[in-house]
Amino acid sequence: PDLQDLHAAYIHPLSFTYTTQPFPVFGNSKIGGFDDILIPSWWYWFQVSQYQAGADVDWEEKSNKLFWRGSNTGGYSIALNFKGWLRSRAVSQSNVPSSWSHTSSLLLASASGRSLSTTIPSHALNEAISDIAFAAPDQGDADSLEAQRSEPTFRFTDRTPFEENYKSKAVLDLDGTAYSGRFLALMQSKGAVFKAHSFKEAVEHSLIPWYHYIPVSVRLTELPSLLGFFFGAVDHLEELRAVAEQGQEWARKCARKEDHMLYAYLLVLEWGRILQEDR
Repeated sequence: PDLQDLHAAYIHPLSFTYTTQPFPVFGNSKIGGFDDILIPSWWYWFQVSQYQAGADVDWEEKSNKLFWRGSNTGGYSIALNFKGWLRSRAVSQSNVPSSWSHTSSLLLASASGRSLSTTIPSHALNEAISDIAFAAPDQGDADSLEAQRSEPTFRFTDRTPFEENYKSKAVLDLDGTAYSGRFLALMQSKGAVFKAHSFKEAVEHSLIPWYHYIPVSVRLTELPSLLGFFFGAVDHLEELRAVAEQGQEWARKCARKEDHMLYAYLLVLEWGRILQEDR
């Protein structure tokens, strides 16, 4: 129930259309409680967010940080309703001002393999292991967008080239207005993908969490501990590298145009069978 206040799709979606009649809906993504029939995304087919292999760097050259840049999309911003959005909370918890006496609790791995619970200043943790910021506020009324610009826990940078994602060992993928169109391009890269989302996609049927990518709940409460596990004093960079390589292999073998075509072809065949009265 708490998710109703933790995602823009529940707080104030940018657009919303519904029907009270039985009606087939084909879509690129869906959230829980909806029965859309998923089809491969046109965003991937036309490679709107495209992986640039020549700009990617080797694992050893990537920084030990979690990286994300993007606009604050997800819903329509009115007054302060944006504070509950997924992207808002990701940026906010990663940019607590150093003047605030705010702390983060996290679990760390010890040399003996045991877990250690610790509390450290949030700004120190964020500066050490994350680089998460907005490129711009988006989608809302003028007063609300101005409130976003003046929010003390928001950090804004200039619009960033997509290849900046390639400089970090970990990249964050978050829902936008619906699914994240950059997901496949991130999976094709040499970095490990941390993914927090409510919108499910057709391509996910062959994805294995913790093997192909690092799942993060939309609550984001476990994110500091995840980063502490992989980037802490006792790090687990080899485990993270394995996830990155396995995710990249999945993208090469299971998310090609041929795979999208096959998925759509089988879907159309099944839909045609369902519509036949003599089936």
